[in-house]
Amino acid sequence: MNDYESTAYDLVEQLKQKHNQEVSEMQAYMTEKFYNEHRWPKQIIDLRKQEQIYFKVKDYVNAEKIKQVCSDLEQKEVDHMQQELQVKLTKEESKLRQKQKN
Repeated sequence: MNDYESTAYDLVEQLKQKHNQEVSEMQAYMTEKFYNEHRWPKQIIDLRKQEQIYFKVKDYVNAEKIKQVCSDLEQKEVDHMQQELQVKLTKEESKLRQKQKN
């Protein structure tokens, strides 16, 4: 009987490890896919171009102002992206866990 229990325990532990591995692989895949598909807003792209133009004509004061505005917008966008990614990961993880239970 002890042999049966130890075998069952080992199989359950292997299954838990497999499920955890599947979850971590899914998270890595979703994160990579999310960042590869992300597009910066047009406003940020246009501001970066404007910053480059100011820099080329050596208007460093305006270039610095644009750079600061753009950096602030990018930080807000990154924060929003992180929140969105967490929501997606949570949803996918719950789907995967539900699938694993069935």
